[in-house]
Amino acid sequence: MPFQDPVDETRFAEAFRRARLLGLALCYGTIIPYVVVWFLAAFNGDGALLKEALEGAYPLPLDRPVVLTLLALATAELAAVPFVARGFAAQARRQTDLSRALQRLLNGHVIACALLEAVAVYGLVMGFAEGPGTAPLTLAMLLVPAVAYPFLVHGEPTWRAVAGTVVGGANRG
Repeated sequence: MPFQDPVDETRFAEAFRRARLLGLALCYGTIIPYVVVWFLAAFNGDGALLKEALEGAYPLPLDRPVVLTLLALATAELAAVPFVARGFAAQARRQTDLSRALQRLLNGHVIACALLEAVAVYGLVMGFAEGPGTAPLTLAMLLVPAVAYPFLVHGEPTWRAVAGTVVGGANRG
């Protein structure tokens, strides 16, 4: 539901549009370049080798410290996303000024997306460091930002609810 004040609605729409653009760029804009770079570096552009790796021709090196470390980091960052998003939304709700609240929401949105992006970067590092044996894990990690973004990062209804709390004066003394 739009805000009664057109200025508030405009500020909200601009902030949410900016957040969505940054989120889409971080979570979707890097998939193809990462996959291409990984394919060229780890498989020397050999599609048959990639197919073999994805079909399980190589054992997953789950006993390798690099793989375990990157999986642990990726899991921790993925688990942190909802807490970061909720924390920034809670900070935004406590604001008395809509601009400050929207900035808090934007900051939380970008940080949550950066955490998701880090999972893809860890996957890329794993693919470079460990080669074809990690192909299924690497590919899965490269896709995490795109798959998780709609589920873990706050969308317009949450933004609107938070902004509505601030505009409605619930935080004014």
